[in-house]
Amino acid sequence: MGASRMNISLPDELAEQVRAYGLSVSAVCQEALRKAVEHEEAKERFMADMKAVTERLRDTVNAEKRVEGERGHEAGTRWARQAATYSELVYLAYDFIEDAETFDSEHSLVDFMSREDGEHYEFVVVVAGDPYWKGFIAGAEKIWEAVASDLEPLYGRS
Repeated sequence: MGASRMNISLPDELAEQVRAYGLSVSAVCQEALRKAVEHEEAKERFMADMKAVTERLRDTVNAEKRVEGERGHEAGTRWARQAATYSELVYLAYDFIEDAETFDSEHSLVDFMSREDGEHYEFVVVVAGDPYWKGFIAGAEKIWEAVASDLEPLYGRS
């Protein structure tokens, strides 16, 4: 194993103390540098591990969103087939706002979601960016697209 020569600078007082104790500058520096390198390598391993953890967690979030979206799509399809009125379905398919919408007990969605969740709701807030509701709306739109051409002439919407 070869050796490289390096120079270091010490404050005068420290240099005098090193000489007074007869310390081997080379040995002390080597040991300190070994520890510093080990510390840096440990940090690199830790950061690489944290990147792997981040990726794994990101994958779980994406999987959870996908599952929620699929669950919402199935529910939206059921709602559109079983409970939605024409105007409710048109609203979700065409006119749904970008952020969120609150539906009260007059809307079939409230009764449908109460039955879906086994709860009693007075209102339902549909958040457009939520994976479940994105899937729900997509499921309802799928049903609308399948029936729209037969229904639009009846209501003058085209």
